[in-house]
Amino acid sequence: MTRPPELGLLARLARVILRRPGAVVLLTVVPCLFLSSLAPLVPRDLSFVAMLDMDDPIVAGLVEVNDELNLGGRLMLVVQAGSRSLAASAVGQLPQALEPLDEVAFVAVPDESWLKEQAPWIAPRSVFDRWLQQAAGTLDQEEDLWSLAHLLLRRVRGGLSDPGEGFEVVWVQMADDPLNVEMGGADFAVIERATAEALEPLGVTWSWAGVGASSAEDQATVLARLGWMTPLSLLVVLALLLFVEPRPARLLAVAAPLILALGATVGLSGLVLGGLTWVEGLFGILVFGLGVDFALHLVARLRQEQAAGAGFEEALPAALSGAGRGIVAGGLTTAGAFAVVALAPDPVARHLGVSGAIGLVVCLGLMLTLLPALWTLAERRRPGGTARDLRFGVVDRLAATSARRPWLAVAVALVLVCAAVAGYGRFRIETDLRQVFSRSVEGPETAARWSGELGVNPLPWIVVADDVEDARRVTRRFQAHPRFGRVESVATLFPEDLDERVRILEEMKPELDAWLWKVPACARDEGWFWGDPVDAYGTRMMLATAVQAGPPAIRELPADIYGALFSPASGRPLVTAWDADYSWDGRVVREQRLAAWEVDPRAASFATLFELTMAQERPWARGVLLGIGLLVLTVLLVDLRRPADVLMALAPVTVGTTVTFGALCWADVGFNVMTMISVPLLVGLGVDDGIHVVHRLRQQPGEPARAAASVGAAIAMTTVTTCAAVGVMVLSDHPGLESLALVLLVGLPVCLLASVALVPALDRLIGR
Repeated sequence: MTRPPELGLLARLARVILRRPGAVVLLTVVPCLFLSSLAPLVPRDLSFVAMLDMDDPIVAGLVEVNDELNLGGRLMLVVQAGSRSLAASAVGQLPQALEPLDEVAFVAVPDESWLKEQAPWIAPRSVFDRWLQQAAGTLDQEEDLWSLAHLLLRRVRGGLSDPGEGFEVVWVQMADDPLNVEMGGADFAVIERATAEALEPLGVTWSWAGVGASSAEDQATVLARLGWMTPLSLLVVLALLLFVEPRPARLLAVAAPLILALGATVGLSGLVLGGLTWVEGLFGILVFGLGVDFALHLVARLRQEQAAGAGFEEALPAALSGAGRGIVAGGLTTAGAFAVVALAPDPVARHLGVSGAIGLVVCLGLMLTLLPALWTLAERRRPGGTARDLRFGVVDRLAATSARRPWLAVAVALVLVCAAVAGYGRFRIETDLRQVFSRSVEGPETAARWSGELGVNPLPWIVVADDVEDARRVTRRFQAHPRFGRVESVATLFPEDLDERVRILEEMKPELDAWLWKVPACARDEGWFWGDPVDAYGTRMMLATAVQAGPPAIRELPADIYGALFSPASGRPLVTAWDADYSWDGRVVREQRLAAWEVDPRAASFATLFELTMAQERPWARGVLLGIGLLVLTVLLVDLRRPADVLMALAPVTVGTTVTFGALCWADVGFNVMTMISVPLLVGLGVDDGIHVVHRLRQQPGEPARAAASVGAAIAMTTVTTCAAVGVMVLSDHPGLESLALVLLVGLPVCLLASVALVPALDRLIGR
C-alpha cells in the first residue's frame, strides 16, 4: 500500500516511542494517576440544585421559597385498605415508625380529637347554622349533619385530603431538601423502608407521590443501572475489538488509556470547574465509546501496514503518520464541539462540555503515546508476526459503486436530504418531564390519579403571606380564580365570623350546661362518636364540648395543622392553592405559574422546576450550534486547506445529521434535553468519518474506491463500537438516556454510509 513519508511530529513521536517505550509509559501513566488521585479531594455536589442557574429570577425565587418551606420534601403517601377503619388504623402506626428517623421532619396524621372539639368553630357557616337549629329542635327534619360536614372538616388539616372508603392520605415532610441531597442519596430509601416495615404486617397497600419520592426513585434506578452499564459498555467494546485485534496483549493495551483517561478527566474537570457534579458521571460511558475510535483507526492502519509486509518497527511509524493526523483532526473537532457547549450559561451544558473536552483531549493524547508504547513493549516480549488486513465486503462494494457511478450516489444523497427536510415540519420538543424519567417510577402517576379524586397533589402553589389579613386577601383571590379548585390557609381554618360564633355559643352556654347536667355521667364520658349519625342529642353534646374547649388558637394548633398553615422557619401564614390540572409538563406548569402570579407574584411551586427543565427558552442554543459549526470549519480549513477537501469532509456529517433528525421527526420522536446532548457527539463523530476518508484519498490519489474501502473498514468498526457503547443505554429503562442513544444509533450508521458512498463520488466529480 502507499505509505506517507515519515516526516513531521507524529513520525518523530513514533521513533521516540520505539526507542524508549518504558519512559513513555511512565511519563503518561504517572500524571494520569496523579490527576485521578485528586478526584476524591475535589469538592462534590451531586445534588440537583448544583445544576440550576441561580441567575435566573424564576430559579432564584423558587430557591428562596424552597429554602424556607422545603417544598420538594413534601411526600404524599396514599394508604389503601378494605375499610376506612383499617386504613385509619394503619395510618396511626406511621408517626411512631417515621418520626424517630433523622430523615423525617414530621408526619401529618390527623388529630381527630382536636377536630371533634373544634368542629363548630371551623365548620362551614351553613353547617354551623343548621347544627344550631338541630340542637334547638327547630330543624324541619332530623339530619345526619355530621356526615354532611365530615369531609369538609377534615380538609382543614393543611390541605390533607378528604377520607374515602378504604383509603387515607398522609403527608410526610422530609427533613432535608431533596434539591440539596446528593443524587442517589438514601434519605427517601430509609423512609420507604421504615414505612414498609410498619404497614406490611397490617395487610394494606400504599404508594408514594411527590417530587422527593419520584426523583429519589429515578436517581436510584439510573445510578444503579449506570453502575453496571459503564463496565458493560467497556466489555462490549473490548469484545468487538477482538474482531479487529485478536491478540489479548494489544487488546488489553487499548483498555489502559480508556481507564486512565476516565480517572484523569474526573480529577482535572473537578479542578477546572471547582467541583464535581452528577453530570461528570455520564462521561464514563461516552469516553469508552469515543476514545476507542482513536485506537481502532491505529489498529486498523497498523494491521494494513503489517499485512503489506512491513515489520512492527516500520509499521508503527507508518500507522501514526498515516492515521494519526486524521485522528488528531477528528479528535480536536469532537473535543472542540464539547468546548463550545461548555461556553453555554446552562450549568448542565457547562459541566458536560468541560468534561467532554478534557476527556477527549486526554484520551487522544494517551492513544497516540501510551497505546503505541504498550504495543511496543508487548511486541518486544512476544513478536506478533504478520497480520491480516481488516476489510468489509459491503464497504468495499459500496465505495466501488460510488466511485463508478458518482452521480447516482449524489442523487440518492440529495433525495434523502430533501425527504428528511420535509419531515422537519413535524419537529416537536418534548416538554413532559415524565417522558424523560425512569419508567419504573410510579410517583407521578400515583399523584395524578389521586389528584382528580381529592383535589390535592404534591405540587401546590404556595404564597408566604405577611400576616393573617394578607393571607385572607390572597385566599379570596385564589378562590375567585377559575383555575384553582382548592385553597387552604389560616383563613379557611379561622373563619371570618369566628367572633360571632363565640358570641352565639357563649349565649347558649347556660342552656347547654343545664342540659349537660341532666345527662348521665357515663353518657357524658362516652361523648359523641366520630362518624356516627348525629341527632339533636349528639349535636348538643358536640356544641357543649366545643364551648368547654373554647375557640381555636394558633398557638394551640396540632403540629400537623400548624406545619401546613404556617412557615416553620418564619412563622408567617401560608396560602396553599391547587391547580385542577396536575402535570409534569413544562408548558402546562408555565401556564399555572402565570395564573398563580396573576393572583400573587410571590406564588411559588416546586413544579416550576419542570418548566425550567423542559420548557425554558434557551436563546444561547443557536449560538452554541453556530459556534460548533464554525469551529469544525476552522479545524478542517487548517488541517485540509483545500476547499474541495473541506467540502468532502463536511459532506458525510451534513447528510448524516440532516437525515437523522429528519427521520426522527418523521417517526414522531420528541426532542428533549438529553437529545440535545447528542448533537455535539454526532457532529464530532460524523466529521471524524469524513476527515479520515479525505486523508486516505490524499495518500492514495486517483483511487477513491480503494482509499474509501481501506479506511472504511476502520470507520465501520468505530461506528459499531460507539453504537455498542451508547447502545447499552437502551437497557436503562430511562426514556431520557434512551433518546440520547437513539440519535447516535441512527446517526452514526448514516454518517458511515455517507462517508464511504458519498465522498468517493464527490472526489470523482470534483477531480484532483
